[in-house]
Amino acid sequence: MTKSDNDQSVNFTRRSAKRIAKVVRTVEGIPYDLRRGKRGHKSPRGTNTEPHSWKVTRKDNGATKQITVHPGSIGGAVPSAMFSPIGISGTGTEFVILTSTLLDAVVGASVITVSSTHPTFPASTPNAPPTQAIDVLAVLVDGVVFQIRSYNLEVQTIVVYEEPVVPASPGERNYIAHYNYAITEGV
Repeated sequence: MTKSDNDQSVNFTRRSAKRIAKVVRTVEGIPYDLRRGKRGHKSPRGTNTEPHSWKVTRKDNGATKQITVHPGSIGGAVPSAMFSPIGISGTGTEFVILTSTLLDAVVGASVITVSSTHPTFPASTPNAPPTQAIDVLAVLVDGVVFQIRSYNLEVQTIVVYEEPVVPASPGERNYIAHYNYAITEGV
């Protein structure tokens, strides 16, 4: 590749990024901008990206009070009810809950709900990974959104504790592993 070919590809890339930034910036009203020095969060590679993967916003439709949950993923999967309005009471404390079904420690399906009671988290399970993961994305206090999770989520199956088995039979483990999950925010 000659120097002029290399310069052309760099210029093409810069022009493409500007065109893409103008298009992407208008999607669902979320401000994205791929150009350096503009709005957004600077990633380690020098490009700008939107810092919030999860965004809970309140949009009332007349007398009906609603929230909308904007893009985010858990374990690489996108939950159902994304962009769909979810009804809220608008009074008291409410929780925006993400419930995911785990199949062999991998996220299968997820759903977003709103509840006035704090979710009950699953207890550890002996000798098997959990089948459900629950997380709170936001808390609503009298209709005001307080965001808890902002970035894409990862689910990891962990061993919470090992219960000793005495005496262990030959060829068997000398403990029973109790599993649960940990949810962490990625980028």
